Formats: sequence, C-alpha cells, structure tokens
Amino acid sequence: MVDLLQTKLATYTELPTAITAQGGTPWILGSTHQPTNQNTVWETGGQNWFIEALNESYTLVQSSLQSRDIDTSVKNLFTITPIQGRPDQKASVKASIATQYIGFADNIAGSSTANYAKQAGPFANTGEYNSNDVIFVSIGGERGAKKFRLAAQKKTISEAAFAVDRGAVIITDNKDYTFDPKNTYNSGERMLFEAMTELGYLYSEITIDGEVLGTWRLFDGSERKIQSKLVKSGDRSGYTTYPNFQQSVSSIKKYIPKGIMIVNGSIDPNDKPGTRTNDELILKEQINSLPLISMASYGLKSGQAFSNVIKDIEVNGVMKIDPKVQEAIDDRLDAIENRVSEDNVLEFSSEGYGMDMLKTLPNSEKRIGVQTWLYLSEELFKRFGYINPGYNTSASGSAVIESVNQDVSEQELIEKSDQAVLDFMKMCKI
Repeated sequence: MVDLLQTKLATYTELPTAITAQGGTPWILGSTHQPTNQNTVWETGGQNWFIEALNESYTLVQSSLQSRDIDTSVKNLFTITPIQGRPDQKASVKASIATQYIGFADNIAGSSTANYAKQAGPFANTGEYNSNDVIFVSIGGERGAKKFRLAAQKKTISEAAFAVDRGAVIITDNKDYTFDPKNTYNSGERMLFEAMTELGYLYSEITIDGEVLGTWRLFDGSERKIQSKLVKSGDRSGYTTYPNFQQSVSSIKKYIPKGIMIVNGSIDPNDKPGTRTNDELILKEQINSLPLISMASYGLKSGQAFSNVIKDIEVNGVMKIDPKVQEAIDDRLDAIENRVSEDNVLEFSSEGYGMDMLKTLPNSEKRIGVQTWLYLSEELFKRFGYINPGYNTSASGSAVIESVNQDVSEQELIEKSDQAVLDFMKMCKI
C-alpha cells in the first residue's frame, strides 16, 4: 500500500503540496478513513493502516521533493583534510558543498571535529544562519572525557537546531551509516539524528561524488509549523513548555530547545550581576532565547529583601501597575513578537513568570505586585496563548480567557471541522 500511495503522490505532486498546505503529517494523522462500517484493519475504527500508510508515503515523497531544492553545487569555500590515519572522504565531500561549518569539541584533544573547525576558519560556528546556507555539521563521538564529550555534543546539537530553525539545511552522516552496529564510535551522530527527529525536522538523503549524505531542514508540514495567532480559538498548540531549571547562561545553553525559549528578564537594562543570566549575556552568547520583563533585577541588592521583584504602586489608595513598568513590558513583548514569525515554536517556562509578585510583604497581607502580574499574564495569553500558572483561576484571568475563546469566527470553526478533512480526502481521490 505504501508503494502504491507513494507512486500516486509522486506522480501528482499537487497532492502532497495540498496536504502540506492543510498541515502535513498532523493533518493526515488527525483524519479519518472509514468507508465501511466493518472496522477493517485499514479503517480508523480498526487498526488505521490506511492513514498510517498515507502518512508514511507522504513523508517519503515530501522528503524526496524537498531534497531536490537543496543547493548541492560545489562551492569550496573551505576545504577539509581529515587527520592523518583517519580516512573520511565524507568530510571532504560535505565541506565542498557547504557554506558554513558547525561543530564543537572544547577540551577534547585530537578531535576531528575541532580539527575541521580550525580548517573551516571564519566559516565555523558563526552563529549567523539563513535559508541560503548548507551547513556541514560534525559532532564528536567517544573521544574525550565524558563530561566534556557530552557538553560538546549538546552544544553542537543546539547550534545545529538553531541553524535549521533559521531556514538552513544541515549535512550529516546518512541514517544507515549512523546506526550501523559496527560504527560504535558514532554516538554523537546518533544523538544528533535522534534530536533532529524529535524536534520535527525533515530528513532526506543526497548523493555527492558517490557519498550518501544525510540532510535536515524545516519540514513545512510538520508539527513545528506553528500558527501562533490561533489564540482566538483557545488553541494552545502554538507553544510548548520547558522544564524548570536554574536560569543561567550555562544551563540555558545546555538545554536543547524545540524553538525559541522565553526566559525571565529584568526591567533594568543596566543590570549586570556578574555571571548570572541577563539580557546582554543572552544576546552575546547567541542563545536561542528571548527575555521578557518579569523582574526588577536579576539579583537581590544587599540587605534589601524583594529588591528583585517588580512592585505595584499605590494611586489614591488603590494598587496599580506602574505606567513605566507597563510600558517596559509592552516594549519587550512587542520586540518578541517582531523577532518571532509564525514558523517559530515558542517555549515558555512550565513554572511561569513573575511569580514572586504574588508573594506578600513581611508583616502585611498585601501582595507585592499582583496588578503587574495580572497585566503581564493577560498580555502573554492574548499575544501568545500562554497561560501563566494560576492566571486561569483568577477572576480577571478567567474572564479574559473566556472572552477571547468566544471570539472565534464561523470560518475558523469550519476550517477546523471534520467536514473540511473529509472534503479534502474526496478531492484527493486516493
């Protein structure tokens, strides 16, 4: 069945194009195939084999179609000569068609990855990538102490994902070579393949000078294709969450994001508390993260409790958000929206933002910055669909969420309906 469907999709390329426009793999897997009431193994009421076969066929065809668009021309912007005694024709071939190189091997003596980076010179680990780039990615295997090896592998995978998210194509070992049991040293390539798969990128293969190479790129029809403005329908699939951890440059860099991480940020642009995370360090280190305004500062001032927490101000006996704070929050959220396209997955903290504002001052029942927290939470929901923990249980928060969820047009509902799925399947005539 897969071969039959694959042939039809490859022959009538308007079909995979139309499927991609509908949402690709998630759309297929969410569809129903039930031509009878017998619930056979092919039907959704049975074992759903037809839908699974259709998705596998679509993925194979889409991979083939997109691999045709990869620029495989010989560029020779830099050349790679493997370390003596380590024949690796693949490395030289990858370099010949590449525009850049990614690969880290800090504190690992005798590393081929480090050697290649040195030879690539100004084309190595630039941190600047776009859709015109074809990037040779090298990731170390079993060489070096475990802590340095793992750190280098994670850094390489994070940088590779960063590049792909910006439209670049990365070149790796092919799947068969990567998972060949004889290649026990290839642990880094296996980690890279598994991470790229989990992140939802499209894998395909190309052959250059007799060498079969693996490639990864954004998959237009994948679950990573995010429509962040579907907030109106209450659809929270436009973002994901990352686990709680100590926020620091090193910890953020070790975490491999599925998209762009939204992290806590300070209202004070001159706040530079040493090695702790701040906006300047995040931008300097080119971490795939964007800070919002959720703190007064990154660290406590000596002898001043809660000095790092944004506080409400009192106006005529009523606690309100400071207009300057509101302006700062708006400016930062505007900046985030301007940096993020609909193709980005936003990763929000599972622990929330500005939660210290809900604490009470010593010897007082007043919460430190509840009005500021409510405003920040409202904007996060309205702009991105993210619900700050506890916001949906507050009176004002539940009212905002309910009013937004009701603002769904009839057309949006139709587009999401089962009827649209069925109509499209009829049009395909598969």
